[in-house]
Amino acid sequence: MGRLVVDPDLCVACRNCLLACVVDRHSLSKNLLGAQDENPKPLPRLYLAEHAGGSMPVHCRHCDPAACVIACPTRAMHRDGYGMVVYDDAACIQCFMCVASCPYNACWQSNDRSRVLKCDMCPNRETPACADACPTGAITYDDATESSRSSGGNS
Repeated sequence: MGRLVVDPDLCVACRNCLLACVVDRHSLSKNLLGAQDENPKPLPRLYLAEHAGGSMPVHCRHCDPAACVIACPTRAMHRDGYGMVVYDDAACIQCFMCVASCPYNACWQSNDRSRVLKCDMCPNRETPACADACPTGAITYDDATESSRSSGGNS
């Protein structure tokens, strides 16, 4: 499994990562203008955390062991065959134990509290959209340990 690497010193809070996540991965239209009119609105699976020195993109780290997976009573949050922590909204009972247990605040409730939002590493892409969109290199993708990500799928 590859991983996203964040250098907070390079982040300029441009929000290109958020837009790329929303438009490329989670919108039906796959374009910014179309995404604005979608219902429900597509939402990013990462966010910018503000800190004294600036900002930093926060995303799921697919921990091992993963506190969210351990806390989930229905296995809605589970590890797939590629080692990624994935979320199955059909199995979720909205207890949000995963949200409460994540030490990085990298998963959260949707605005309508109907599901959990978290990074899924863009399984439809060679490189996650946020890394491709980052103009400063604050988010990069390290696929050194990855062998067959594009051949598999997950939700």
